[in-house]
Amino acid sequence: MAYCTGVRLGALVRLTVGDLALAEATLTIRETQFCKTRRLPLPPTVMTGLQASLHARARAQASVERSAPRWWNDHTGQGDQVATLGPWRREVIRRAGLKPAVGRVGPRFHALRHTVVVQRMRAWSRAGIKPQARLPSLATSLGHQDVAATVVSLPMTQDLLQAANTRCHTGGAPALDPPHGDRLGH
Repeated sequence: MAYCTGVRLGALVRLTVGDLALAEATLTIRETQFCKTRRLPLPPTVMTGLQASLHARARAQASVERSAPRWWNDHTGQGDQVATLGPWRREVIRRAGLKPAVGRVGPRFHALRHTVVVQRMRAWSRAGIKPQARLPSLATSLGHQDVAATVVSLPMTQDLLQAANTRCHTGGAPALDPPHGDRLGH
């Protein structure tokens, strides 16, 4: 879910069962940074996994009340906290082959937020969509205060730079070309 939504770890931990709307395939992130509440769409694959986890939770006799913590720890019988999720999230990143077995080398959980931004930009580029028009909605879905915070979190990758270069050359750069026969202003 973090990979698909870019939700911050603190917001992820604070989720309740009621924050997941199965019928609408959405997730409500409540009162996060800057006191914002937002509703995010979830892809079918994530919904399938979340539904299965809710069924498993009910079989384990963990609370499925709307106010119950979304993430449940079988060992403690309580909702998970940021500190208890630390070892789990590191293990997931390691199993994905993104982090070595020992040490602090490799991506942190928060890097998933940057990945969401890059993947969205790539998808827009492939679809021929100008990112400037969509950045405000991306900023909102990430809980950023403004578009500048989203742009700052965008690591430049070679394919994004190439896509921007292509858009520049096809969408306006010809106006900068000198007139025929006039090279370098001569």
